[in-house]
Amino acid sequence: MLSFTDLAPLPVVVAVVIAMFLGTVWYGPLFGKPWLALTKLTEKQIQDAMKKSIAIGSLNTAIYVIAVALMTNAFEQASYLNTLLPAFLLWLGLSATTEAAGSIWDKRPWKLFLIHIGYTFCVLLITSALVFFWS
Repeated sequence: MLSFTDLAPLPVVVAVVIAMFLGTVWYGPLFGKPWLALTKLTEKQIQDAMKKSIAIGSLNTAIYVIAVALMTNAFEQASYLNTLLPAFLLWLGLSATTEAAGSIWDKRPWKLFLIHIGYTFCVLLITSALVFFWS
């Protein structure tokens, strides 16, 4: 059952912080160069939008993490591997398909699609692990 009262705030906050850190690494040293090339953004454009992007990105990540945490709690799985199924279905059914549709309609490169869904998949794994093991 979905319940906000059963949602422990500390693992959610920790997951958001980790996700933001992961995003910095993911779109920086790991995939920053191909991401910049594929988006056709410049370093200056990124720097100019940084404060707004961090604020919106933090809110977006918090909503994503809360949704994953609620789903993880709702299934009350006995093992972490069983927790991964609803997490994977969330990722596949919502994140990957939405990003794929955007890639198709906006004619974005599939490599950019893979960079984005790879990040959301990692955030999902981290979030579901934190919520499962912390509860």
